[in-house]
Formats: sequence, C-alpha cells, structure tokens
Amino acid sequence: ALAAIELLRKSSIIKINQEGLCKGMKAAKMNGRFEILGSNPCFILDGAHNREGVEALIHAVDRHFFGKKLLYVVGVLADKEVDQ
Repeated sequence: ALAAIELLRKSSIIKINQEGLCKGMKAAKMNGRFEILGSNPCFILDGAHNREGVEALIHAVDRHFFGKKLLYVVGVLADKEVDQ
C-alpha cells in the first residue's frame, strides 16, 4: 500500500502529506489479519491461506506471545498444501 501511494504521489495523481499518510496508515485495518476479537482470553483471527501468510502469522505470534501457552484452532481445505 505504501509503495502504491508513493508512486501515485510522485506522479502527482494524489496529493497527501507525510502527516496524512501516517494518520491513514495508523487507522488502516485488514479484517481477518491478526485481528484481535477478544482479550480475556486473547482471541486472534487470521485468515492465512498460503505458506507466506502462515509464516507471517507465526512471526507475529512469536513476536507478541513468545513464551506464552497457546491454543491454535486450524482449518484447512483439502486442496491446500497441508504438509507445507
């Protein structure tokens, strides 16, 4: 998203200052991507659907919950690369 905005800014297609860009990025949200649905207990939803997404999820969980006891609930369709 940032790369696209920078290209649009350089092409003068959009005009947005650094403050507006930072404000927008702080407010941005992707539902289903490390989305916190509850806090006691902590309940996180993530729709990682490929290897790269799962790797990013593992990195985020390790960063935020290192050393904590975790329970994962995982659903995988039969056509996905489950072994990976």
